[in-house]
Amino acid sequence: MLFLFDLCFDDYGGISPWCYWSEATSKPIACAMRKGINMHPSLQRTLVQTAKTHKTEEKEVIETVAQHLVIHTIALSTLVYYITSNDQEIERKQKQLDELKQKAQELDQKLLEYQNRIRLLYE
Repeated sequence: MLFLFDLCFDDYGGISPWCYWSEATSKPIACAMRKGINMHPSLQRTLVQTAKTHKTEEKEVIETVAQHLVIHTIALSTLVYYITSNDQEIERKQKQLDELKQKAQELDQKLLEYQNRIRLLYE
């Protein structure tokens, strides 16, 4: 079973980034919002320790971290979109540049032909 970190909906219809997905079924196994069920042990220990350190409940720590992860996920998605858009713009401009180079070569060829015709006229 492979655990993947991805977005899914929690029991209340909200988005929870703390969802583990099954590689075999491609479906969520359990969300950390559900009292840490199927949470990786090291992550569970970290959350419990953080909750003890800040004298708060584990669920609050999970919710806070989940909110931060949603924000970071949105930021990363925006960055990926920006980079992809820039790549597409660069490709479009490169295509335009290639077309202009092709036209320039065609014009150079025509210029040479006209120069040769003019030279032949004066000979």
